Formats: sequence, C-alpha cells, structure tokens
Amino acid sequence: MEPILTATAYIHTRLGRTAYMASGSIGPPLLFVHGNSCCKEAFAKQFDNSALRRHRLLAVDLPGHGNSDDVSDCPADATLANFARWLQELIQDLGLGRPVVVGWSLGGHIAIEGLGQGMALAGLVLCGTPPAGPGAGEMEEAFMPSPEMAMTGKAAFTEAEAIRYCDSLYGGADLQNTGLAKAVRRAQGAVRESLLENYQQPGACHSQRAVVADNACPIAVIQGGADAFVNRAYFETLQWRNLWRDRVQFIETAGHAPFFERPDAFNATLLEFLGDLGYRA
Repeated sequence: MEPILTATAYIHTRLGRTAYMASGSIGPPLLFVHGNSCCKEAFAKQFDNSALRRHRLLAVDLPGHGNSDDVSDCPADATLANFARWLQELIQDLGLGRPVVVGWSLGGHIAIEGLGQGMALAGLVLCGTPPAGPGAGEMEEAFMPSPEMAMTGKAAFTEAEAIRYCDSLYGGADLQNTGLAKAVRRAQGAVRESLLENYQQPGACHSQRAVVADNACPIAVIQGGADAFVNRAYFETLQWRNLWRDRVQFIETAGHAPFFERPDAFNATLLEFLGDLGYRA
C-alpha cells in the first residue's frame, strides 16, 4: 500500500517560504525535522501509521531543501543558530504550542540548539544525532570518518555522489527514481557547506553536550545500531538530565534512518515515549 501523504502547504519565515505537510488530526502536535540534503517526505512511514495519525503530524522542509525556498544569504544565514531560530518561529506561527519534535540527524542538532536558546518542547526525539559540537574536535569524536560523511559539507554533488549519499542515508534502498533521491540532488549546496563550516567553529552556538546535560526537556534517543555516520561509543561519553528510560534505544538492524528502514520498530518505540510523557491523542 502506498504511504499516506498530505498536500504541501507553505508559510513565510525569516528564511523565506517554508514548505510543510500536515495531517488532518487535531491531536497533540508531533513535528518531524529531516536531515542534511533530505526532505519532509522521508517521514512518509510515520504519516502512514494509524496510531501516530491520531496526533497532528507535521513535517517540514528545511530552508534550501525540498519545496522550501533557497537561503538567499550564505554563509550569513545558514548557521545552526539561525536555523534554530527559524524552527522556533515556525512552531510559533503554526500555533503548535509545546510540541514533541522528532529530529533526524541535522534536524536533531537544530532542535538541540533550539533548546539551548530557550525553545519549549513537550519532548524531543533524536535519531542519527549525537549531541556534539560546535567545534571540529567533538564532531570528530561523534561521527565516523567516511567518504559519505565528507559529503555532508560539500557544495556540489556529482550524480554518482548524489546516488552514493542517498544510499548511505536510507540504508541502500533503491530510491533513485523517487522523491527522496531528487531531494538529495535538489538540496542547496551552499547551505550544506555553510552549515558545516559554521558548526566547526568553537562558540558558534550552544554546546550540545551541555544542553542535553542541563535541559529538563524529556529526550528519547532512537538510534540505528548500524548507523555508518555515527560513532556509537560516543553516546557513552554523554551526561543527560532527562534521557528517556536512562538509555539510548538502539534498533540494531537499522542504519542512519531507523524510521525509514525499520518503521514498525521505530514507530512502536516513538509511541511508547509519547505514552510515557502522557502526550496522548
């Protein structure tokens, strides 16, 4: 059966016109924020889940990605701190109150920076997001060196690189004629380059390690055990103030996108977290 998706809608923000999709439910909001060079449609298998659809599901295209506008001023506007301000503006203007945010990879880093800036969330779910940086040293600890990892800050992809990067994101699924592959090709390379260059500078934004150690927001980490981008051992070096069930939830057979590769396991774990929060539809 084809996944259930909704029509794209638009809202004007500090970083131009932003595209998002939303389910028709009036339940508590659950906002999905994708990763580097991806798009909102990556979360189709969550929109297709009948239990999750009791919530008001929203997924957004980052600036310079998907159907959102390109960022007009790079590198000035393409920083993690500015993207976090954009996320807070989006939450406010869409009337989401204190939602639960599901942040994948870059999307999770943006949400952590938002917490550091004072963003109020009912909960945060991280996947493919080791809380690290700013600064190159911590990033080298948190991420595994690879040709694919090196592409995360590259200004332009060749066709072969786009295929390789897409494969690495989604666990090698054959996606070359899909919207997910087209999103990798469409992503604004200057944003990719500017975000990474800025994030490697010490003091560019809040320390992600410090945020998760100090912030009271409940945080669930649903992590692919076979994630080729992330150093699994790095999670053992972190202190958390409010980590759900006091441990990282590993889906051992999943890679960087557990919500896509193993949606049944991911969705079930996400629903358990929402239930423990009392965040029920």
